[in-house]
Amino acid sequence: MNTFIIGDIHGCFHTLEKMLTHWEPQDQKLVFVGDYIDRGNHSGKVLKLLWELQKSHPETVLLKGNHEYIYKFHYTQVPQTDWATVGAGRATILDFERENITTGQAIAFFDSLLLEYDSPGYKVSHAGIVNTETNVYSEDNYEYGILWTRKELKNLGKPQIIGHTPHELKSPLINTVSNSYNIDSGCCYGRGLTGIVMKENGVLLETFFGKVDLRDIN
Repeated sequence: MNTFIIGDIHGCFHTLEKMLTHWEPQDQKLVFVGDYIDRGNHSGKVLKLLWELQKSHPETVLLKGNHEYIYKFHYTQVPQTDWATVGAGRATILDFERENITTGQAIAFFDSLLLEYDSPGYKVSHAGIVNTETNVYSEDNYEYGILWTRKELKNLGKPQIIGHTPHELKSPLINTVSNSYNIDSGCCYGRGLTGIVMKENGVLLETFFGKVDLRDIN
């Protein structure tokens, strides 16, 4: 079965809805690279849509992003004042209230998210696996690294599909050295959302780009 993989959403609900019109549920597994919340206007609606997809298509793979990590860290470890009051998280907190999503519900969902999806032909994670011969994670912690790294990625002998670091292309940013495909096209910054279709053997079949719906960021 082929796989439809969608990049960083960041509260862009209407843009996500349009991207999903390209997905073929009968023939494609659905995988998300994380960063569902923050910055955009509709983090709550995005979560509710993901929950619906989990129910209707249990094989859907939802990966964790660093913004889901920050949310839990804020409420369970050290308050992130800038994030919550003037930063990326403020819109999320307000929208969760509007959508009647409790902090407990959000944290339970974020705890359920996977760190990586490893297919025979490719690997998907939020930020990627670094080249440990030349780099180490800034903290000796696998979860932290795979969610936050922006260092040189390791060539795994198969494609790595990642998000996390936004770019300005309307297609995946391909690094031939690391054999990686970055599909974070900066939706929440007014650019758009990228989706790709991968074959199980690691061949990229199709690329989709949807310009951001302004209702998501204005």
